[in-house]
Amino acid sequence: MTLNILSNRVSYNRIGMSKESTRITKAEVDVLIIIHVE
Repeated sequence: MTLNILSNRVSYNRIGMSKESTRITKAEVDVLIIIHVE
């Protein structure tokens, strides 16, 4: 579920929502990676 939501946000960023959205998504990716590693 989380990965699906993340993929959707990445798609929106590729369309070109805003630079802030890209930063937020990058932060979410980092968090997901940390959770996955643990």
